[in-house]
Amino acid sequence: MKRLLGLTGLTCLCVLTACFYLSEALCIAIAAGALALFLISMLIPSVRKEGTLPVAFITVVLSVVLFMGVTYTKVLPVQEKFNEKTCTVVATQKREVYNSERFYIYELDVDTIDGEKVNTGLTLFTYEHIFSEPYDKLEFTSLLTKSTASELSRGLYLRAFMLFDPEVEIIKPSYKPLMYHIMNLRCKLRTALYMELSPDVAAFSSALFLGEKHSLPLEFKSLLRTCGLSHIVVVSGLHLSIITALMTKYYKRLFKNRFVCAGFIILSIIFFALLTGFGFPVIRSAVMLIIFTVGNLIFRRSDSINSIGAAALIILLFNPYAVGDVGMLLSFSATLGIVVWSNRLSENVLAFFEKFTFMSFDLVNGALDVCLDNDIQILDIALFDLLEEVIQADAGGFVQLFLALLGLLLGSNQTGVALILHHHEDLTCRRDFGEAQHFHRGRGTGGANLPAFVIVH
Repeated sequence: MKRLLGLTGLTCLCVLTACFYLSEALCIAIAAGALALFLISMLIPSVRKEGTLPVAFITVVLSVVLFMGVTYTKVLPVQEKFNEKTCTVVATQKREVYNSERFYIYELDVDTIDGEKVNTGLTLFTYEHIFSEPYDKLEFTSLLTKSTASELSRGLYLRAFMLFDPEVEIIKPSYKPLMYHIMNLRCKLRTALYMELSPDVAAFSSALFLGEKHSLPLEFKSLLRTCGLSHIVVVSGLHLSIITALMTKYYKRLFKNRFVCAGFIILSIIFFALLTGFGFPVIRSAVMLIIFTVGNLIFRRSDSINSIGAAALIILLFNPYAVGDVGMLLSFSATLGIVVWSNRLSENVLAFFEKFTFMSFDLVNGALDVCLDNDIQILDIALFDLLEEVIQADAGGFVQLFLALLGLLLGSNQTGVALILHHHEDLTCRRDFGEAQHFHRGRGTGGANLPAFVIVH
């Protein structure tokens, strides 16, 4: 059977996305139906021999089992035990702090809660900077609540607010791991950019090369969305491909042994992915480039769909809740669109224009392919996100949502997505600010924007 990794990886991605946003009963029904179809397909010799349908059906079943297993063994026990309780938390800061215009946000890996060892992540919101460093241990007492859907996708199952005069004890570790030095290098590079460039240019350069989107001014983010250029500050395949191409040329001149050259190329890909924060789009492009490099090394041509499927499996086996990150869904769908539709557009659409305009479109062939492929594939994700916002939005936001939908239907897909994402960010800021006010008065909201599967419990 061809493209086994592509079939299993993309099927797993679709099923886990459905599990994340749909109810538990529907997920069980999907698994039961897929299991029945798997058994039926195994009874038909021709279908069993071909193998595609049985593999797809059993992948659906295993994906639902994986999601439910993680939910019932890792997510729900932690949330049900500590939600709406004031606890003493000891956690390690393994990511850099960032400012969301309203809060300083710390993404922490929890060590203990009230002296009990707990394997989970936590988001801490403060109005004031704590001035801690990566891999410092933070000890504090706060009211804990359930995290939002976007935080679940990053392994953060709880959240806490310490708004005014946060009482946090910082414990310096005796040993700093390798990742600390990579993060320290990232900080030094960012500092060098701000020392040599103007603040706006430095913020843009930091986002472009280091993935630091949080430092971009809101006005500049709005301009990028309006122009449909938000993707250039999301470090993913474009950036990593350029870096890999440059490193390949350099290493081929430096090393004559192709195995040594390939080894240094792979190390460079991993290093750049770590340097830019190791987000889901970066992991996807890194896996695909590593497979491509290994394929060249053994004189085999890598299959793009298999590479995408392998990247999806690697991400989802470690974190099934990663499908809650819309950026990941957009990254995979856009890349799949480029792979699937590129040749068809080249043969049909451009041939049509050349026939009736008597002009050659060779120079814009690749660019047009990529633009149309991305629009085709991310349209469904954008409309899905739009529907989610319609359900949660207030009355004043419907005008903006209507304009976004109009932009999508008229073909200005990037403008529509920009309006949707802008509205999503506005709702998120208002929701977080509202929750902060509740916390300040001693009350928590807890459970806002959780997927239906988790809200049920």
